Amino acid sequence: MTHERESNPISSSARKSTVWHIDSGATSHMTFDRSAFVTYSPITPFRVQMGDRSSSLAVARGDVHLCIKSNGKTSICELRDVLHVPSFVYSRISVTSLAKRGLVVQFHSDFAKILRGGNLVASGTRVGGLYTLDLSSSSKHQETALAVASLQRWHERLGHVHQAGVLEMARKKRCFKHDYTPWKTRRSSL
Repeated sequence: MTHERESNPISSSARKSTVWHIDSGATSHMTFDRSAFVTYSPITPFRVQMGDRSSSLAVARGDVHLCIKSNGKTSICELRDVLHVPSFVYSRISVTSLAKRGLVVQFHSDFAKILRGGNLVASGTRVGGLYTLDLSSSSKHQETALAVASLQRWHERLGHVHQAGVLEMARKKRCFKHDYTPWKTRRSSL
């Protein structure tokens, strides 16, 4: 029996980052961050090959919610079919996956735009030679993303109770420790 040794282009001792790169070479959205997932399904592990021919192991697939900044507003975007690749240091948004969902990515000298039907959905900023998604750094917005994720989890845990039912239970504090009220934010999917 032979064991294939996993290689990683970035040292595993490097600090993990909350940055999401807009990656025109990636075929799937990918992140190392297990806690970012609002839905999570283990898969038969497979190797994800990088541009430099190194590879890392994908172990699950699910959806991730991100608080993005766009046109001066913050909204929650759902990334669907994100691979969980624990050895990664950065997360990647796949331009190919976005295109399959009808979105267009435009790269400019210092920024990038993600558009749906000509409308700006998200933007990115060039840092060095890479484009990074513009995320909200506000703890209030991060709490909102977690609350939306929590709503999805409770929806599933309670046997797929309708969102209004889950919110009613939250208002009456029947199943939650905290009063989650920020669920009325704008949402879109990427």
